[in-house]
Parts: sequence; structure tokens; C-alpha cells
Amino acid sequence: MYKVDEKVIVNHSGERATVKTVDERYHQVEVQYEDGSYEVEVLGFHKVRKEVD
Repeated sequence: MYKVDEKVIVNHSGERATVKTVDERYHQVEVQYEDGSYEVEVLGFHKVRKEVD
């Protein structure tokens, strides 16, 4: 399960992002990209993966 402020990688683009909200009911997370843009995108759990240190 994902948590708010957790770092993730968006599968379709490989970009790093930060989780802003988690919707367990619909299996979606809202992410904000770290490339300097303030774009926020809603994605299904299957579209993101946890960033491993």
C-alpha cells in the first residue's frame, strides 16, 4: 500500500513522483512529479511502483 509523501516511479514514463493522496477504494494514487512541474496526476496502483533506495 502507498503512503502520502512516499517516493514512487511512474511506470509509463519512468519519472519520479511523490504521492499526494491515496484512494484505497478505487486503488488510485494522486502524484506530483518532481521535475519542477506542479502537475498532479491520478493513477491506478498498477501504474506506479515504489522507489527502492
